[in-house]
Amino acid sequence: MTVERPNSLTSTMATLHPIEAFTVPSEAVFKSGCRLEGSFYGSDGYRAARSLFRSGFELVELGSRAAVRWPGIFARQFVKDPNCGIPFLTTSDLLEARPPNRRYVSVALTSDLPSVTVPEGEILVTRSGTVGKVTVCTRDHAGSAVSEDALRISSFSPDATGLIYSFLQSAAGQFLVVRSKSGSVVEHLYEDDLRHQLIRERYVNHRSPEAETPTSERRPAERSASASIHRAARPEDHARAATAS
Repeated sequence: MTVERPNSLTSTMATLHPIEAFTVPSEAVFKSGCRLEGSFYGSDGYRAARSLFRSGFELVELGSRAAVRWPGIFARQFVKDPNCGIPFLTTSDLLEARPPNRRYVSVALTSDLPSVTVPEGEILVTRSGTVGKVTVCTRDHAGSAVSEDALRISSFSPDATGLIYSFLQSAAGQFLVVRSKSGSVVEHLYEDDLRHQLIRERYVNHRSPEAETPTSERRPAERSASASIHRAARPEDHARAATAS
């Protein structure tokens, strides 16, 4: 009697249980610090980031296009009189147009107050606990003191703030930010993690060589690269993206 052998390990697994199975090259495992969690390589963000690196677009470090700062842990002296303090916001409050619990920190008793306040248009990224949540300081929260749980990003070009924010919110951007976290008990994100974050040059530099290329020459390559990134981020392409690896 002849026993037919399966074509691959993935096909064998598929017959045993209806789970998603995919393969990645060993090179990708070694470049990712030998991480063996399947969710790391099977996420939409991983595939989107991989397509971004293969797209041919010029990538630059975020730190070369924006200032990244962290005020550090600071003492909070709360006051009840709004006239004696400024609003204090946690990272959760930043997602609320009208935070339910208004608290105020003392203007007189808070050292180096300018370093803990945020101006309108500054991008904030959560750095501890739930890492990688991104928001922009609106005029509703401008001038408020924000907890040390948020890293601050100030674009060197005001016009690029929205573009940087959009990239950090994308599947590829979220994957790249979150994978940089470290810590055995409470995971954290640090300033250097964001400074070395790679982003597309055209997102932050409107006068890049790519932008000066005639539109007729640039569009076919852009469409092809953008299509690859979008395909990689779609769940229905999981198996196809993994097989192509």
